Amino acid sequence: MKRHRDVYFFNNHIENLKPISAMITTLAAKIASESPQDSLTPLGMLEYILKNIDSYQGLIGLQESVGDFSKMSLIKKYSGKWILTNPINPDDNLLDSWNDNTAEVFLSGHRI
Repeated sequence: MKRHRDVYFFNNHIENLKPISAMITTLAAKIASESPQDSLTPLGMLEYILKNIDSYQGLIGLQESVGDFSKMSLIKKYSGKWILTNPINPDDNLLDSWNDNTAEVFLSGHRI
């Protein structure tokens, strides 16, 4: 996933929007640990992780995690600020540098 990130952001000339690897690793590990199926193949697990990340697209443009998004536990948005807590240091927000352009590129895969 991190190699794909590197190639994608380099090829699209948007390296300044590239998410940090700790964010990718944290999301993948947390989503995988919540998987309802322990017997997924590696490809099945990757598909499960990517579909779960896709479910956060609706937060783009919102100021807060509201409605159905308030139940989502990994990526949150409060007062326009993106939040993904570092599991090692709860005071550290892995998305401190994110803005809506960064989120749109990562969550929807579309170039701004």
